[in-house]
Amino acid sequence: MDAKKFIETVYLGDRYCMETEYNQEKQLYSMKMNSISRVRSKDGNWNYYTDEDIEEGWIVFGGVMDVIIEIENFQLNDEIYNIDVGNYDNDYYKFFVNGSCADDKGYIEGTVEIIAKDIYLIDPKKPQQKIR
Repeated sequence: MDAKKFIETVYLGDRYCMETEYNQEKQLYSMKMNSISRVRSKDGNWNYYTDEDIEEGWIVFGGVMDVIIEIENFQLNDEIYNIDVGNYDNDYYKFFVNGSCADDKGYIEGTVEIIAKDIYLIDPKKPQQKIR
């Protein structure tokens, strides 16, 4: 599935990022969310659909070429407001993950830009299965 169409099926409202991992060797950037819901309605809204919820699931960007974080020490660990997708070059997309970081020093909002070939979900109950 096209990354732009796929991201429209992912609902993250009222959810938060528990942790992030960037594995340059495996070319993966992953965000663990406390919960991930899917949008399946024809009107494009979540409509409180919970049949496919993934608790403590991962949003994974595969084939990562680069991760750009312009704010020093910015680490997504709170709300994810949205994920925008644009074309980058040939088989790559440019993902803009807008969210927040909270720590003992305060609260910061920012964007993580990820240049990658793929995006999918991982359910910890079925870690070998890429959900697209």
